[in-house]
Amino acid sequence: MVGCLLVAAQMTNMHAEASAASRKLTDAESAALMTAAEALQKGFENGDADVIIQGTCKVITKIIPQEQFEQLTRQAMVLMKDIKFESNAYGEPTECWKVKDGELCFLPRKSVMVAQGRRVSSVAFFICVLEGGKWTFLDNASVSKNPDLLWQLFPELSKDAKLPPSEVKLLE
Repeated sequence: MVGCLLVAAQMTNMHAEASAASRKLTDAESAALMTAAEALQKGFENGDADVIIQGTCKVITKIIPQEQFEQLTRQAMVLMKDIKFESNAYGEPTECWKVKDGELCFLPRKSVMVAQGRRVSSVAFFICVLEGGKWTFLDNASVSKNPDLLWQLFPELSKDAKLPPSEVKLLE
């Protein structure tokens, strides 16, 4: 009986520690996050690969070498030059979790884009990482299809972290 109580107490403490690992961003941190996200979005809309490269979290090099990432980003900006954004709006950042060299949260966003004469609605999110006072980002596309990739990139991220929804729909 005492053994069961000790196990239960340890599990409760472990859960409390995991929950305590997340926190809400301050108003100043949220404002800085929004400013950085908007600058990244503007870089995307203007086809500015350098803004995208500088604003991307360096953890990307766990899955692609930096040089190759930069080359692919520059190519993508050329291919995507005809995509126009009708709207782009951000939701509230999620709670923030501790990761190896900083903190991570998700920033939901909704966009309507026009590409090749077709309107597309996107419900997505940025993976936002605060390191050394600077926000950097990853797009959700890869982790939405393969959620385990998030924990491969950030193995210390709490399993309590839940991915926001994402979907892309063709509008009539």
